[in-house]
Amino acid sequence: MDQEVYAPSGASDSSESPGKARGMITRLIASAVIGVSLYFVLRELGLEFVPSAESLRQLDPSAVCAFAGLWLVATFLRIYRFVHLLRPLQSDVSPLRTIGVGLLGFAALFAPMRMGEVARPLLVARDKKITFVQAAGTVVAERIVDGLMLTTLLAIGFWFAPPVSPLPEGLGDTKLPLFLVLPAAQLALLIFVSAFIAMALFYFWRSFAHRLVFNVVGAVSKPLATTLTTQVERVSDSLQFLMSRQHGLRFLRDTTGYWLLSACAFVVLLRGSGAPASFFQAAAIMGVLGLSTTLPGPPGFLGTYQFGASCGIALFFPQLAAAAALFTFVSYCAQITTALLSLLLGLWVMSITKPAQEAQVAQRDPGFLPSAPPSSSVR
Repeated sequence: MDQEVYAPSGASDSSESPGKARGMITRLIASAVIGVSLYFVLRELGLEFVPSAESLRQLDPSAVCAFAGLWLVATFLRIYRFVHLLRPLQSDVSPLRTIGVGLLGFAALFAPMRMGEVARPLLVARDKKITFVQAAGTVVAERIVDGLMLTTLLAIGFWFAPPVSPLPEGLGDTKLPLFLVLPAAQLALLIFVSAFIAMALFYFWRSFAHRLVFNVVGAVSKPLATTLTTQVERVSDSLQFLMSRQHGLRFLRDTTGYWLLSACAFVVLLRGSGAPASFFQAAAIMGVLGLSTTLPGPPGFLGTYQFGASCGIALFFPQLAAAAALFTFVSYCAQITTALLSLLLGLWVMSITKPAQEAQVAQRDPGFLPSAPPSSSVR
């Protein structure tokens, strides 16, 4: 029997496809250039991307196992908490399907120039219960809370475990701009605190945001102002978890658990690599590493990850270059492996779950099969 495959809506829009393709190619080329440039710069600085065989033999296997366990639990909390952001928008959201979306979103975070950030909103919007703008608003809110949590842990880490003084020039024989780390951390904390306050005000002063956008843009174009104000309303809807005691507290619980478990995983792996780090030192190292991967960069954070980890460790253990290379290599491999497993598992979960609309119709009519207009079919 012939099987029909239906093209998604909008797939025939040939006028937009070349522009989108050119934009995608441009970003891919830019990310590749950044990645190659960073690789050679860091190699020139003396950073090790792959530790020596002698260093690998010094790694504690039990520490790797403990790190892997903590990391997997933390990653699950990071993925599952997305359910709490979508529930205020759609009360019957499927946890399993949302986990599938989160798994694919986690894997897509390693796309170049952070293009993977749109993966979850696109997947959620395909079910036609939550719009792309609303889903994107929840992702932005999640990123703001993550940034605030990360920079707060970084500040707490520096408070209870100050870096060595005076600051070294680098890690071992490697020269690194460590003098920029503390000012960058302070600036990042200020930015994320301000963003969180703005997000809260945007939700609580919804009518004011609506009027402001309409009046400012309406002076140029009334239709454009109407469209933008509609999008503002949808973004406001995505912040409903701020007022939900049930979902908001659960989201904050899982987010706090994710970051604390991640810091504990860093403690275990740092010690297993030969760096006797405390919890607060590990939290600070994690914060520096997190900030280095915040901005758009090369595929898989290659280069930016190694740079951030090396800077963080150099603030506390400037002479332990071998331990730093070992920790960076193992933790980076864990990130990449988790992303690949998330991709495979996410594809499987999405294949065994149904979109919300299809699930509801299937409950009413067990013989229901999704179909599409014949004009959109592709043999």
